[in-house]
Amino acid sequence: MVDTFAFDKTGTLTRGELTLGDITAFDPLDETELVRVAAIAEKRSEHLLARLIVREAESRNLVIPAIDEFTSQPGSGVIAQVRTSVLGKWASHEGEESHSLHEKINEVIVGSRRLMEAQNIEISTDIEDRLAKLDETGQTVLLVAVDGKLLGVLGVRDTLRAESADVIAELKQAGIKNFALLTGDRSQPARTVAESLGSLGTIEADMLPLDKANWIEEQTKQGRRVAMVGDGVNDAPALAKSDLGIAMGTGTDVAIESAMITLVKGDLHGIVKARNL
Repeated sequence: MVDTFAFDKTGTLTRGELTLGDITAFDPLDETELVRVAAIAEKRSEHLLARLIVREAESRNLVIPAIDEFTSQPGSGVIAQVRTSVLGKWASHEGEESHSLHEKINEVIVGSRRLMEAQNIEISTDIEDRLAKLDETGQTVLLVAVDGKLLGVLGVRDTLRAESADVIAELKQAGIKNFALLTGDRSQPARTVAESLGSLGTIEADMLPLDKANWIEEQTKQGRRVAMVGDGVNDAPALAKSDLGIAMGTGTDVAIESAMITLVKGDLHGIVKARNL
C-alpha cells in the first residue's frame, strides 16, 4: 500500500484547459506577431502549453507554416530553426538583401526562464519585474526569443480541477500523510495551487522530467511507497519509477504507457481506490 502521493500540476491537479493570459511583446513584434512566432516554433510539440499557443494563433486566423528543424527540451520548452522568409523581414539582420531572406535561418526559442538562461539569453531587470508580476497572479510564463534576443513574454492561466481539493482531503482521511507537488513551473504558481488545496506539504518547482524521477527514487530509498499522478510527457519517467504510476486518461500516450493505472475519464476520484494497490 502506498504512503506517499506525488502530483504533477498542469493537467493533473489543474484542468489543463489553459487560456492565454497577459502578453508582453518587445520591438519589433506586437502581441499578434509574438503569438504567431511562438506558434510556429511550438507547432510540432504535444505539450499542453504548445497546444494552447497554436490554438490561440489559429483562432486569430494566423498562418502557421512548417518549420525546418524542431528540438523539444523536455520540461523546458522548444528550440526551432525557422527560415527568415517564414518569420518575415523583421527577422533579417540589418543590411541583408531581401532576395537572400529565404536562405537565412533564425533560431526561435520558446520556453522557461531556465531554458533561456541555458541558451545564454539575457533577461533584463524590466523583464524580471514582469515575470514577478505574472508569478504573483499564478500565471505560468513562456518566454520567446529569436536569435538570442528576448522578444516577448506569454502568461498562461489554468484552473484547479473541481475535485482536486476533495480528493486530497479523502486521501488524508484514508491515512495518507505525505504529499508532494512536482512541477516544471516556477515556485509561485506552484505555491498558489498548493495553498488552494489546503497545503500539499512538499513543493518542488522548476523540475525537469529526470528531477521528478530522481525525487521518486530518493523517497523510495527512504522506505516510502510512492504513487505518482501525472498526465504529460514530462511525467513519464516519474510514473515509470514510482511504486504506483497513475496517468490521467486525458493526458499524453507516453504518460499512459508509463503508468500502471489510467484514469480513463480523467477523474481524480479514482486514485482514492487505487491507493490500496
